[in-house]
Amino acid sequence: MTQNNQASIITRHVQPRDTDYIYSSWLNHNYYSNPYFTHMPQDLYFKEYSKEINKIIKNPLAEITIAVLEEDPNMIIGYAVTTGTDTLNWVYVKKDYRNKGVAKFLLASKHITKATTLTKTGIKILNTHKHIQFNPLGDI
Repeated sequence: MTQNNQASIITRHVQPRDTDYIYSSWLNHNYYSNPYFTHMPQDLYFKEYSKEINKIIKNPLAEITIAVLEEDPNMIIGYAVTTGTDTLNWVYVKKDYRNKGVAKFLLASKHITKATTLTKTGIKILNTHKHIQFNPLGDI
């Protein structure tokens, strides 16, 4: 994927060094962009939601796909966390790369029909992709 004759973006599998970034960006972005969680005390949210993220990531069906710059595979542009081929748990793209197709690129091989997390952007996505069903409980 090339961004207007700029740097090429490729995907790679998650690596151990990515873990801190994934937890930090997921926790922070979800807290500040999800109207539901902003009503929770911040320390309680970070403590409890870290456990949720850990459960999702440790699921044997979970897959984390990382978007990086081709010339610098350590430069994370975004990532997607999915369970199986149909459940989107989280997708995150850095601000400078949003609205450029990075999330679509990350999810190109998936057939997403369920989303387990809902942010302000997620609500917009659900409104335009009617086939995706919001289910915060996953497959429970």
